[in-house]
Amino acid sequence: MDDIQVIIVESDEATRIRLRNELRQQAGIEIASEATNGETGLVLLESIPVDLAISPMILSDMDGVTFTEKVRQLQAEDEDLNFKILLRCSLTEEEQVVAAFAAGAEAYCRDDLTIKELAEKVKTVHERGLAFDSKLAEIIQNHGTELQLNEADQKLLGEMASGNSYEAMGEVLNSSQTDLCEAISQLRNHLQSSDRVQSALNRLRKG
Repeated sequence: MDDIQVIIVESDEATRIRLRNELRQQAGIEIASEATNGETGLVLLESIPVDLAISPMILSDMDGVTFTEKVRQLQAEDEDLNFKILLRCSLTEEEQVVAAFAAGAEAYCRDDLTIKELAEKVKTVHERGLAFDSKLAEIIQNHGTELQLNEADQKLLGEMASGNSYEAMGEVLNSSQTDLCEAISQLRNHLQSSDRVQSALNRLRKG
């Protein structure tokens, strides 16, 4: 099996160097390139064939939500760009977590994971198509009332946090993969329209 090709997008130099050096020591993962900001990351992602981009929620030139949105625009224009996005979020910034999920990345993790835990997230999203940290799912579920999440949304979040594949999630929720993807899309659209999420996005973009 070929190594998973990863691009690290990280503005903090010390963090970027640490991630690069430590992830390279993990079996099955290859660091294809790295970028110091979002715009450079987007250029690289257009030109280098990779499987996954790792980004924090805060970059020097944009937030992780904007980065994800720009990636989606690129992928809409070029179907060959089929890599996944893994966003690293802080548990102390709960509104960022909700905003990050609404952006539509395939994978999310805490930014304080050990390198082995991060490597497992990389492998999970590569193998199963998505990966969602249970701690982050709990944060969204804890805000369920104010976000007006119904019982189906709560159950969907719980399944996403389990790390199961789309197929396994569909079996539990008695949904086809198409219906499941539509349910995830609807949940994200609902969150994007939330005043709470828009407020969090505004604070992110104002720095």
